[in-house]
Amino acid sequence: MFHCLASQTAVELFAETVNCAAVCVILLQQCTSVLPTDSRVIARMKELVAAGVRRVPEMQRHVQSFVTDLFAGTDVPPVTDARFWPSSKAVLNCIYQATKMTRFATVHVIGDYGFSCRILSC
Repeated sequence: MFHCLASQTAVELFAETVNCAAVCVILLQQCTSVLPTDSRVIARMKELVAAGVRRVPEMQRHVQSFVTDLFAGTDVPPVTDARFWPSSKAVLNCIYQATKMTRFATVHVIGDYGFSCRILSC
């Protein structure tokens, strides 16, 4: 099994050595499945959890809309790119982490004017 420790350039060099473009495509598809979700997508999911979104299908619809808007005017990444199209399990994990952090957020008093919440990151 190929482990995604190599950069894209290293994978391309390996494919040139083997003289097979198909190897490069297969290896890159395997790599994109283990890359972490993009920080902008995670931040958007946290915002949505704070707004009350708790169901995975609903969150995936919001993420699809967000990614489409994020890449407006350019090519949208393929759905095999896990950085921008997280799996159901990754979405569920982020919802859980954001819910947990919201539940156990620390409250700070700001002078005599009110309260401020500091939400920890996933």
